[in-house]
Amino acid sequence: MAQSLHVAAQPQPQDGSMYMRPFALGMTAYLVTYHIFYFITRGEFRSPDVVSDVYFFVLATYAGAPEIKRWNAHQAEDPEGWHERIRKGGPLITLWFLLWAGAVVWRLKDPTLPMPPELKTITLQVMGLFFGTYALRQVRKRSVRSSSPEFDAAALSVADQVCDFLRRHGPATPKAIREKVDLPRRTVTRLLAVLVEQGRLERQGESPQDPSATYRSV
Repeated sequence: MAQSLHVAAQPQPQDGSMYMRPFALGMTAYLVTYHIFYFITRGEFRSPDVVSDVYFFVLATYAGAPEIKRWNAHQAEDPEGWHERIRKGGPLITLWFLLWAGAVVWRLKDPTLPMPPELKTITLQVMGLFFGTYALRQVRKRSVRSSSPEFDAAALSVADQVCDFLRRHGPATPKAIREKVDLPRRTVTRLLAVLVEQGRLERQGESPQDPSATYRSV
């Protein structure tokens, strides 16, 4: 079973996001601060230079380089952590959309307030970039999983043990199953999804992200 652990667990390749992260986060902080001062000074604090194209290139490199690495490494899963959530774009999309929406609402009350010339462009670029990388990420995950005999041979080799454990002990959480079969969390999550899809297990939970969800043998 320990051998299955090593075969099923996919290596986490190093990518270039750690090098681009300071530039992406630094430019984001600078541009957000700049736009706030633009509003406060009603356009008097205004940069003579256009930087939205450079910002877009930095974000594209930050989000795209790791994705290319994972395509080449046939990696199905993504690492975790706050930096990964930022790289996927959710916080950045929310930040820029709220800033743009706030400016629009403010201008409804005070039409004389100037709109920062790059705010709409940056917002659209950020949304388009990260929604695009999200679509590519989903295609990559499906492609790797459908062509990954290593995972099928290794993880599915313990499927009978998982089903037998649930038949004997009743419904159990993924954590309890993971401790029983001695496989990493990602592998167990993927294995349970396959077994549910095959009709061998049934998932019981209030929502797809319910941490207290359990699995039982059918």
